[in-house]
Formats: sequence, structure tokens, C-alpha cells
Amino acid sequence: MLFHSVITTFPRTVPNMTTFYENGLYVQTSTQNVNYVTCYSDTSFWGTVWAIASATGDTDGITQFHALWYDKSPNQPLTRDCTIITNGQNYLKVYLDGVMVYSNSTLNLQMPGPFNAFLEPQTSYDGQMLYGIYKDYYSATDENVKVSNLPTNAATVSIVDSSGNILATAPITGSTSILDVGKYHLPLTANIKIYDSSSMQIASTQNPIKIFGGDVYSAK
Repeated sequence: MLFHSVITTFPRTVPNMTTFYENGLYVQTSTQNVNYVTCYSDTSFWGTVWAIASATGDTDGITQFHALWYDKSPNQPLTRDCTIITNGQNYLKVYLDGVMVYSNSTLNLQMPGPFNAFLEPQTSYDGQMLYGIYKDYYSATDENVKVSNLPTNAATVSIVDSSGNILATAPITGSTSILDVGKYHLPLTANIKIYDSSSMQIASTQNPIKIFGGDVYSAK
């Protein structure tokens, strides 16, 4: 599944070297064990960084924490656009601001579905009220769009916006094409166009349509 939110965190630092403040999007199994993946900001005395992590545990809390990726750059923004894509088993992909920063298909996430998504701040600093701002939360069933029942002379399928920009394109296997739209803000408003091996358009949606990851379309 795919989960998205725009996350804002502040302040940039906390005044105590021994405290922390974390703020992020968490995707967790709905079973009793505390197993989750997260895209979050990590604020300390030295500043704020953004990171990707996974954790596994039991009914009382996490027992293993895995830091998977973090942004090493200075003066990082306090607002980031985060998309988490996972099957809860072995696969995790994360986009920050539309750029893929992490992808792995060999993890041991131990997160049987269905999933719970949380927008959550947590801190060990008690000197002031700390909170996050979360906008544009949504979820989708997949990062891919499937187009099936394609004609025998079709070679590729593309998703094309109203300005003519190709947002995604993929070849055809059998009579089906799978297009990855996970990096985009959803829904896309675009046409689905079908081309032959000479790049000639042979079919298209009549008008732009709203497209979510997980959508399935069939050519007439």
C-alpha cells in the first residue's frame, strides 16, 4: 500500500543535548506487536534531520530499531513531502519531495496487514509544547496503475498530462502494462495513451481522468 503526508516540524533544535523530538508518518501493523516503518524528522540540540526507519517489537513496545536512511545535508527544510510504499513483508520504498530516497525488497518487516497509519510527534523534552503539522494525508492500494486487455498491435502505454508531459510509460507484457506513479502527488489528472511499435497513438482516454495508484483500466 501507499501512504502520503506533508509533514511540518518545529522548532529546528531543542535546547537540551540529552533530549529528542521526532515527528513523522508511521505505518504499523494492526496486530498487537509494535512493528512499523516511518518517515520522520529527528530534532536534537544540533538541528533537524529527516530519516527512514523500521522497527519490530512486542505488545509492550519496540525491541529492535533499524535506521535505514537519513539526510546528511545541513540546514534541512522543516517541511517535507513523504510517501511510504510497503507490502509489510519485505518491500519498502520511500519518496521525499518526489525523489526516491530508499528502496529495499529484502527486509524483514513483520507487518501483516491491514495497516494502521499514524501522524505522530513524540519527544523526551518537557520544556515546551512540541507538535507537528500534517497536511494532505491520503492512502492508495498500490504504487502502480494497471492497463489490461490491450490490442495486439500495442507496444507501450503512457500517462500524459494536459501539457503533453509523459508522467509514466511502460512496455506491454502479454496484453497488460504496469505503470509506476508512486513518486507523484495523487490523484494525477491525465490521459492514458496507447502506442504501437512506431510510437503512433492508437488509443486514448477521451478526456483527462483522475488516476490513483492501484487503479486498473481495461482497453476497449
